[in-house]
Amino acid sequence: MADLLFTPAHLVAYVSTILPLHPGDLILTGTPGGVGRARTPQVYLTAGDVVTVTIDGIGSLSTPIV
Repeated sequence: MADLLFTPAHLVAYVSTILPLHPGDLILTGTPGGVGRARTPQVYLTAGDVVTVTIDGIGSLSTPIV
């Protein structure tokens, strides 16, 4: 959490003003430094890539990029 610009409580409060949040919803805030645009050469997601989010004790959610 030290890398976050805003606290988790602030993020939940803000996002909940835009859409209702339900148990199990995920709020993905971005990536740490050293990935994507910050790399040389720059690296971005492309069709065929898969983004997987894993939460210990809960499971994984995989999203294919099209």
